Amino acid sequence: MNDAIQAASAEAPSPALSGIEECFHPVVTQYGRPLFAFVLNSQLAQQAASVLMEQAQKHHSHAAIKAVQIIAGSLNDLSQSYATLAGWTPELFAQCSRDIERAYATKIVVPDSSIILPRSH
Repeated sequence: MNDAIQAASAEAPSPALSGIEECFHPVVTQYGRPLFAFVLNSQLAQQAASVLMEQAQKHHSHAAIKAVQIIAGSLNDLSQSYATLAGWTPELFAQCSRDIERAYATKIVVPDSSIILPRSH
């Protein structure tokens, strides 16, 4: 019975990896969950701002374009301030961002589906 408990605890991810997709585990382990989450959320916010900007431009809405520019600029300022307070350099942010993109590239995304399959190596 003791062997079963040891085997189960060896297979369980650390609390820092709880809720994180397996392909990102090496990134979280290397950079820590706070930096990983910060970089990932920054990437998602940047993508969302790009989509909003495309829609604003498509509809020729100068007010919406200006609003997206203000939101994006404010998020950028807040992000830079937070990163500075946390002691994260732009180089570290860029490295973590690159590693997140590489980890995500190891997944297969099925178009028009929420199914994501791990790529075989």
